[in-house]
Amino acid sequence: MNTTTQKLVAEAIATFTLTFAGTSAIMMGADSISVPVAFGFALMMMIYAIGHISGGHVNPAVTIGLTVAGKHPISLATPYIAAQIAGAIVASLIARAIYGDIADLAPTVPSGSAMDAFWVELIATFLLVFVISGVATDKRAPAAAAGFAIGGTVLFCAIWAGPVSGGSFNPARTLGPAIVGNTWTDIWVYLTAPIIGGALGALVYNFLQSGSEEQPAVEGESHP
Repeated sequence: MNTTTQKLVAEAIATFTLTFAGTSAIMMGADSISVPVAFGFALMMMIYAIGHISGGHVNPAVTIGLTVAGKHPISLATPYIAAQIAGAIVASLIARAIYGDIADLAPTVPSGSAMDAFWVELIATFLLVFVISGVATDKRAPAAAAGFAIGGTVLFCAIWAGPVSGGSFNPARTLGPAIVGNTWTDIWVYLTAPIIGGALGALVYNFLQSGSEEQPAVEGESHP
């Protein structure tokens, strides 16, 4: 059993990696496919690296969703979220130190209306947490598929959501560049839609899972 400190460090490192990889790709002018690939593969890599340590949330919306669904201890929710945000802030600070203030540190802002971005972020995070609930907390699912399925979901969602909302689905990934770059355009979208979508995704999977003989791992650790 890993200690709380080990879990929090794992979450911070994983969220740092996700934020640094994705924002670096944007700041360096990567094309519209390469950016989702950077986010998707960074998350997949981190799920395999730390999923068995912390559960591999790497996202406050995931932590809140799994907590609401009873699959993560309430006492660890706030520390997890703090660690994830800290990792994203450090990633943004280092990105600015390396690249400068290129592209305003790649903040996530709507390309059109805020409401369009809100619904896109909500739907994408619903799908993400629904998939996570299926492959990472249900013992009936093959454990080896978790990283691929979760990273692939981020890649899939970022491709169609990115042109509308910037494709965040992750309040920490949004807050890192926002805090460091002081960019707060329609920040409410990225703090509310992912949390609502994540909670709905976890609860809907709970409904589908209810009554099964195999019960989910409460902390999402033994089955990353």
